[in-house]
Amino acid sequence: MASAVVLECTAVSGMMLMIAGQQSRVFATSSTTTTSSKQKMDLRCIQQQSLLSKLSLSNAEMIPVVWRRTDSRTRAVATSASSSSSSSPVAVASGAPPGLDAGIQQNLKRAVAKKAVELVKSGMIVGLGTGSTSSMAIEELGKLIAQNKLKDIVGVPTSYQSRVLARQFGVKTVDLNDVNHVDIAFDGADEVDASMNIIKGAGAAHTMEKVVDSIAKQCVILIDQSKVVSKLGLAFSLPVEVLPFALSPVLRALVNLGGVPEIRTALRKDGPVITELGNMVVDVRFADGINNPAELENKINMIPGVVENGLFVNVAHKVFVATKDGEEILIVELAEFVASLKSANEGATTA
Repeated sequence: MASAVVLECTAVSGMMLMIAGQQSRVFATSSTTTTSSKQKMDLRCIQQQSLLSKLSLSNAEMIPVVWRRTDSRTRAVATSASSSSSSSPVAVASGAPPGLDAGIQQNLKRAVAKKAVELVKSGMIVGLGTGSTSSMAIEELGKLIAQNKLKDIVGVPTSYQSRVLARQFGVKTVDLNDVNHVDIAFDGADEVDASMNIIKGAGAAHTMEKVVDSIAKQCVILIDQSKVVSKLGLAFSLPVEVLPFALSPVLRALVNLGGVPEIRTALRKDGPVITELGNMVVDVRFADGINNPAELENKINMIPGVVENGLFVNVAHKVFVATKDGEEILIVELAEFVASLKSANEGATTA
């Protein structure tokens, strides 16, 4: 822990801003601080002051904000005032369920993407999701168009990324406002439970994705087996898109709902992630997971200043799960996959 150095500690508007630096790991730091000119990082004072002004809170409702740099990523973690007395701030980084081997996971994503595009018919308007699996679906769709197996396909992208990929692979795109319906939408997910409740938003495009997915006649979610969970929110934080000027009251409201909100910060730029709609993203951790996804989705969306959250309830019509059985890759629907897990668990119990 000797290598952890606190670089700066400043109290502004009833809030403590602590900036900690460490080469490979993040350690909790106490309020006693030292400085080292050799290890100071350029944190762009203008951006720092701008963010502080957005986060200014009253002393009565103080939410400490901790900026920390781990490898190439800096995180801002907001914790409740009750937890601030501890020398170790409450801070849990967002994470996905335990993953597969990277090569195997890519093969599963490719297989489920190929299966999904089989549902597309000529003349359809297709919602194009965002993320690694959706990108593969866009590529596979482009291949079918290039082979003249599909004609007159129009794509409605949910992000700049999906728009660029569609054009790259020869899929014509239009804005959502230019069509009066969407026949089918393909999208990935970060977590899916047995009831087809979903968490999305790792790519900060969940607002546009939810709009397109919700109006589609058929919304098909594409995942590999690692994304299926027994309960949402235990491994992956819930993304919430927030109007920048409303960040402080939204943080307080999320804490009141029992969450630990974390301001998402950029990997290759200083400061927070800004969505394509010009808003900020707050990732919210719930210690016991999400017990009632529908209720929480509504409660969060009722907070003034919240644009949209990453809970997708009653949106998906189908969820395709790519699984590996020995050397074979199988694509099954979620209900079948969950049934097979229950059967395997019951067999293990009786044995």
